[in-house]
Amino acid sequence: LDDAMLLDQRSSQEKCRENMHAKFHCTACSRVTDDLHQHPLLKVLVCGKCKSAVETKMSVKDPDCSECYCAWCGSSNDLINCRSCRKLFCISCVKRNIGVECSSEAKLYGWKCCCCSPELLQELTMELEKAFASKESTGSSSDSDSDDSDEDIGVSISSKKTKSKKIRRILDDTELGEETKRKIAMEKERQERLKSLKAQFSGMPMMVNSSTYNGSLPEGASSEVLGDASNGYIVNVVREKGEDAVRIPPSISSKLKTHQVAGIRFMWENIIQSIRNVKAGDKGLGCILAHTMGLGKTFQVIAFLYTAMRSVDLGLKTALIVTPVNVLHNWRQEFKKWEPTEFKPLRVYMLEDRPRDQRAELLA
Repeated sequence: LDDAMLLDQRSSQEKCRENMHAKFHCTACSRVTDDLHQHPLLKVLVCGKCKSAVETKMSVKDPDCSECYCAWCGSSNDLINCRSCRKLFCISCVKRNIGVECSSEAKLYGWKCCCCSPELLQELTMELEKAFASKESTGSSSDSDSDDSDEDIGVSISSKKTKSKKIRRILDDTELGEETKRKIAMEKERQERLKSLKAQFSGMPMMVNSSTYNGSLPEGASSEVLGDASNGYIVNVVREKGEDAVRIPPSISSKLKTHQVAGIRFMWENIIQSIRNVKAGDKGLGCILAHTMGLGKTFQVIAFLYTAMRSVDLGLKTALIVTPVNVLHNWRQEFKKWEPTEFKPLRVYMLEDRPRDQRAELLA
């Protein structure tokens, strides 16, 4: 009897080990994963990375700033819409998880998605339940195995030790490289120049309204200083003497929100600085537009490019936009959406539009 109990105990331990080493695939990216989660919308298995990506897409509430995406994986390519609801799914997810035949029919005739027809996910739902059952059994088996012996515990603890991070000390100013010192000096000079220009503007009778300019200038300005939506907001509010006002195209200005106007002025202040500097060959310092998702960073960049490349002649001919692959086509659509009526549209190319031997021409 004791031998039978021992054999039964060993067999259950072996099953637990098999469950521990079972391979589960994420239904969104198809990678093998042990980071098991349930999809936010569907009763299917996804990895933590894909779950986070879909939840991020779902959190965007502003329809003007959101992009079309697959409700399963978050991709924006080859989307098909459901006949019953407004959800979109990409062909790749349908083909991989439901079948080639279903994807072909959906592409030709449309379909009733798996949110509206959960029976399509029956096998994947069973796989999800199996994965979580395996996870629970693995956890319980690890608890029972912890009572085996002090020696085993010592081995498991030592194997889980991670390398301590090597935190580097902060360099002193005297240890900085020449290029870093030069950049610091340039930034200091830029801040001093802006401070001086703002002091000059403070003597003007009508100054900037704090609700439309995110700066430190006095209150009480009119559209002569800031511009307005009908004539175009002025980006170089603080500018050198004799420098003409540069305006955002009015057809774009009429669609901008207050924080977006401030963001475009911020980019101008850090990238262009002044018309004279750009024409003299100054490359500027650059900046990071750190607005949260859904506040229209894409729109702001497009408005800035039209302002710098169409509203004024700075000699700027080409802008290179580097983005994740899944939003490339979305950027092209946004450029089309926000084309101003006052100027010739910017020509937008994607590297995939040209053969490899001709791509260098696009960057010239």
